[in-house]
Amino acid sequence: MISNLFNKIKSNLLSLFNNLEITTYKIMKNGLFFCFFICLISLITLITYNSTISSPILFHIGISLFKLSIYYILGFITSGLVVDNIKKGLI
Repeated sequence: MISNLFNKIKSNLLSLFNNLEITTYKIMKNGLFFCFFICLISLITLITYNSTISSPILFHIGISLFKLSIYYILGFITSGLVVDNIKKGLI
């Protein structure tokens, strides 16, 4: 029962992403690429903190960049879906 529910949710999400307009898709794709780049920088910062320098400021910078990238990822996905639905007249 639960796997059936997850499959239904997955198919609905995939259909949402497959039916995006091309401009909305490009903006979301570039935004997500930017967010993953920020995430990589944060992970490099945290690996540097863990392996060599044990400065607390380096830890806080890494965690803050990681949080920022996650918030931006969620923002790009939700705003992209909302803008696409507004353009199509569904909202």
